[in-house]
Amino acid sequence: MKEANLTLKAIALSGERDGEALQKLSGSVLGLKYSTEVDTLSVVFSVNVSPRKRGFVTGPDITKDTISQLADAILTRRILLGVINGLFDMLGIAGPLLIKGKVAMRDLFMDEYALEWDTILPDNLRKVWISILEELVLARNITYQRCVRPDGEVKQFWIVAFFDGSDVAYARVVYCMWQMADGSVATKLLCSKSRVAPLRKLSTPRLELNVAVIACRLVWNIIQALEFEELPTRVLIGGDSETVLAAREKSGGALGEFFGNRVGECWDLQSKIKELVPVGFTQLGEWYHMPSQFNAADRPTRLDSKLSDLTIGSEWQDGPSYLCLPFDEWPWERNFASKKLSELVPNDELVSKYLSI
Repeated sequence: MKEANLTLKAIALSGERDGEALQKLSGSVLGLKYSTEVDTLSVVFSVNVSPRKRGFVTGPDITKDTISQLADAILTRRILLGVINGLFDMLGIAGPLLIKGKVAMRDLFMDEYALEWDTILPDNLRKVWISILEELVLARNITYQRCVRPDGEVKQFWIVAFFDGSDVAYARVVYCMWQMADGSVATKLLCSKSRVAPLRKLSTPRLELNVAVIACRLVWNIIQALEFEELPTRVLIGGDSETVLAAREKSGGALGEFFGNRVGECWDLQSKIKELVPVGFTQLGEWYHMPSQFNAADRPTRLDSKLSDLTIGSEWQDGPSYLCLPFDEWPWERNFASKKLSELVPNDELVSKYLSI
């Protein structure tokens, strides 16, 4: 650290009581609130709707005690963008909750509202935003375990990735699954990433293909990060879009430019992953389909998540319960592989001479 001209203020060790060392680190690590005593990180929701002056807020954050001030607050696109951009969630743990604000932010740019940066929101939009801000203030934070690796001897370590898309958002979610030597199975959310669907509408198949590519990129980044630590013994990828799954396994020449380019990138990334870790259970590197209700990435693409859905011990943080079962009991299948490409992929995404395959 001295060679980099960095001064070490303190070392806070997990397991010790929260104390002076942690206070010297401002009680946070990488922008996330940290508790050494229970070894947890927290995404903190700071809501400040006071006017900005030269880029700085002019008043304190809204708290549970001052939440009534939201009723009289002046809400503009500039102020709300500052609130949304100020919510830092490095690993996407709070993604299903924060996506509500991101979608509402996107809607402020719709032509029908014709809003300028400092235009006061009309009543219908104001009601939506008051509800979102109140939820963030009352939630205060989302806490999760810093360490995803369980104690004990590990027999196998799998990375399980999900992807999904909807008309409002698309997401990918990655879990660690640890098969222990004593026969038990432990699963933990490693990270998730969600994005808002663009105002210029894309078809659902195109959105889902986009997120499949992004899921591949995320898995590749994870594998690179783990290469010198502890590589997983297997990677499994699945989603609920038969269109995407079928397109990536059929002839690349049958696909139009949009589908063809993205399917090609998926295969390129997967070939890099397979140099380090097997994908699927055969040399083909197969992906899997599951019904929507079993897709963990479905939650960040909806706008109905509550704080109780995301806390420690929830299915969101611990993964779908079926991950603890033997793989042949998972609701994953590959029935799409036996269907014709033209039955699953829209005709306008296929080259005309391949419409019958």
